[in-house]
Amino acid sequence: MKVSNQRPKVGVFVGRRAAPAARVGRGAGDLTRFVVALLLSLGFGAWLLSLARLSPADIDAFGLVGALPVTYWLALVSTLAVFVACLGKTAAAYYLGSVVLLIVYLHATPALVYDGLRYPWVYKHLGLVEYIGVYGAVDPLIDAYHNWPGFFALWALLTETAQLPLEALAAWAQPFYNLLYLPPLLLFCRAFSQDARVVWLGVWLFYLTNWVGQDYFAPQALAYVFYLTVLAFLLHLFPRRDNRLTRTLGPGAARLLRTTYRPPEEPERYTGRRAVLAYTLALLAFAAMVYSHQLTPFVTIVCVIALAAAGVDRLRVTALLFMALTALWLTFMATGYLGGHLTELLSDLGAIGQNVERNVGERLTGAPQRQLVLSVQLGLSVALWLLAGAGLVKSWRRGRSDLALAALAFAPFPLLALQPYGGEALLRLYFFTQPAMCLLAARALLPDGAPRVGARRRVALGALSGVLLGGLVIAYYGNEAVNYVSATEAEVFRALYDTVPEGSLLMAVSPNYPLRNSAFYYRVVNTSLVQQLRPEPFEAVFVDEGVVDVSALVAYMREFPHAYLVFSDVQRRNLEVLRPVPAASVAALARALATDPALEVFYRAGDVVIYTLRRAP
Repeated sequence: MKVSNQRPKVGVFVGRRAAPAARVGRGAGDLTRFVVALLLSLGFGAWLLSLARLSPADIDAFGLVGALPVTYWLALVSTLAVFVACLGKTAAAYYLGSVVLLIVYLHATPALVYDGLRYPWVYKHLGLVEYIGVYGAVDPLIDAYHNWPGFFALWALLTETAQLPLEALAAWAQPFYNLLYLPPLLLFCRAFSQDARVVWLGVWLFYLTNWVGQDYFAPQALAYVFYLTVLAFLLHLFPRRDNRLTRTLGPGAARLLRTTYRPPEEPERYTGRRAVLAYTLALLAFAAMVYSHQLTPFVTIVCVIALAAAGVDRLRVTALLFMALTALWLTFMATGYLGGHLTELLSDLGAIGQNVERNVGERLTGAPQRQLVLSVQLGLSVALWLLAGAGLVKSWRRGRSDLALAALAFAPFPLLALQPYGGEALLRLYFFTQPAMCLLAARALLPDGAPRVGARRRVALGALSGVLLGGLVIAYYGNEAVNYVSATEAEVFRALYDTVPEGSLLMAVSPNYPLRNSAFYYRVVNTSLVQQLRPEPFEAVFVDEGVVDVSALVAYMREFPHAYLVFSDVQRRNLEVLRPVPAASVAALARALATDPALEVFYRAGDVVIYTLRRAP
């Protein structure tokens, strides 16, 4: 196996000990280990105490943020203190422990506190997994998910063969996937830096700025693991060489910044059997990605092309192979969906302004608390981009013109011109560029090969990490009024899907409800009053602020042989935060549904009420 002669200058990687910057006495090392273990243990105990004080009933317009006890914040601060204090001094176990516990505190809390699942849109994924389990196949004519069924088929196989509880697995998806991101993320960062401190700082920043919530039980979460794996392996397989572009941009940037141009340092490259295994795994990961998700293969192809342009050698054949695999799937396996939606998909092509408006302007709506949370999310994104830009400039000023890393940080953004992706394109592109952006940001905060991390730099890094961590908690937990679904409501919808006659109307008032929460979801018509039913009967129902008329809603329900309308306190709170209509109108609607003579209560479970049309006497 060919190994690079360049060795890490400072710190350690997982499984590999590098020469320390300064030899520490045995007694001092034992004391450090004791203090670190004590801090992390106390933090873990504080987190366990905080769980007993949290409940879904604490959720308000500001989500779960206001209900988080002091002990929860102490747990987060303990990981921050250990990471910053140990940066560059001690074994990788301390970096790893801080990152893993941060993941647990952030992402395992909802799984332990909520009675239902986080995110109402998770339930439609459960429904398709159950569909495959019941019928043993997919129907490409039902919806897009049936045309990219890899994720659902995998979980259907696992739950069927191992008899695993699907809903419990989905509840723990976020901590599971975030832990799964860690190995390929470390490998990715090691492809650009041999300084372990910079590598771990990049990983730390990734988890401090990952507010996007694309790590739940969904195809995107699994596809992202494949995305990181493909890029990490390719970066360790192929050498970087100057080409016409790098010979122009690299020295040009050096002259502009009045410094000397140096080619980027080479990572450890895989050779022999190791290289064959890595390339095979990269191909398999990409093939699984094509089978599982619509967007991620295109982002990966763009990144591979960008890497080839930035001087990573011998990637053209790989890019062509990836394009061929994607084209074959679209041509032969996804025709059921594309045949009926191609015009719709092409209608937004090139409409950059409209796509940006749908990804930014239309999202910054709702109650003041929600707008604050969305502003914090935007602020975290801008802060990361600014730090990444500073890291790029600082690297180039030192003569390290690593165009490959810059390419991965910026190449996916032109895809925004192709599709708004339901208003989520910019959010997902942020997610895809986050690894490269975070490593660039780490270079801005801690230069590669710096001899030591001084006290002032540690204080600055701690303060910045504290600000990012506080912003992350607000961004991540501030929308729980939208994200939370009670177990009772999920059970009610599931019972309806399983029992109502085929062709029935199943409607919620809020757009966020446990949609398609059964293998038999395809038999009914799903809709929500405030989202799908615009302009009518929505505008006829909500006459004015605080004034509603449900007669148009009743008329719409009469168009179906059987119709069921579900309303609950969770939906009411959801609407008060999203503000598609004034809060007074939501309260007026609840009163009108309860008193309208054309409607009757079909079933009631706690605060969840199912209305149906009153039968003639």
